Amino acid sequence: MTGGLLALAINVVVSGLFAAVFLLVARSHRAFRHLGWIAAAWAVGAGAPAAEVLLRVTPWTTVLSFTGYACFSAGAHLLAHGLARHYRRALPRWLLPASFAASLIIRLAIWDGERNTMPYELYYQLPFVTALAISGVIVWPARRRSVWDAILAGCLWLFTLTFASKPVAAILLGSGATARDYASSHYAIYSQAASGLIALGCGIALMAVVIRDLRVRLKRDLVTDAPTGLPNRRGFLAGLQTRMDTAPAGGLLIVCETGWQAAPHDRITALRQALPPTALLGRIDPQRLAVLLPGETDPDRSAIVRGMIRDLSGAGHDGGLGEVRLAAGEDAAAALARAEGSLFLDAELRKGRRGPAPQP
Repeated sequence: MTGGLLALAINVVVSGLFAAVFLLVARSHRAFRHLGWIAAAWAVGAGAPAAEVLLRVTPWTTVLSFTGYACFSAGAHLLAHGLARHYRRALPRWLLPASFAASLIIRLAIWDGERNTMPYELYYQLPFVTALAISGVIVWPARRRSVWDAILAGCLWLFTLTFASKPVAAILLGSGATARDYASSHYAIYSQAASGLIALGCGIALMAVVIRDLRVRLKRDLVTDAPTGLPNRRGFLAGLQTRMDTAPAGGLLIVCETGWQAAPHDRITALRQALPPTALLGRIDPQRLAVLLPGETDPDRSAIVRGMIRDLSGAGHDGGLGEVRLAAGEDAAAALARAEGSLFLDAELRKGRRGPAPQP
């Protein structure tokens, strides 16, 4: 096996491994479904070196030559789309499809061109340079977010410069008289080794970025109610404890039964807007909201908020409302237990029967 063939085979294997890893992450968390585009980029891109290997052992030179080119171009454009989704960068909807279509048109236009000449090699590499530069532009603004974002941005631009240098390398080293001769050329060793190493760096850096973002998201999910985006019981208790440790006593803690499993977002939004900036709102159970109003809340705003909460708690069912004043030095869990005890008593009274309230 020549050095070029070995480099091609290694790139196929590495690309397949990265595709499998990103696909696994994409299927493991719904917030990372967009990584399926990046997995597709690696999987489709692996078709380029695979086609170059098959060129040596099959008679389908024309088909495999065009397929390999199309695979790498498609992979580079899919990567740009996946990165744009991950970094929340808005691209014109026409940009990537038009760039990919242009790459295929260019390849057909230079099909009978003379290899190892500057015009041919420049036009051959231009679509790859363009697609990779788009990815570099997408990631570059996030380079200060972490060292891995900076490494990824650097690798993408290095990748772009590598492809920009390939026309010169092809002329100096020779890329073979035909597409079939490419794998045994010195240029193939340089091209595949350089591209493979930089692609490996891009893949590792991108995996590190994804793992970091996944950890942040999982931590957020632990303290967030998914349907509403409000803090769940754990998140509300943590926020309540922080407020009680830093704010003076006297805040009003309100707990209400809402009577619905799926929160009406219009009412939640209206309640959020009515709350003072220092208030805390959480969905501590599927049918239960909790609100902390600071002690310094304006009485008029407090009355409006309490009216809105009562409207939520009394909409079409026998829900209840519990209110307690926070005491100095009190634990958040104990305060919430008192509020829920008051809620239980209020619900029993509304039903016309008294029941023993749980001890706070």
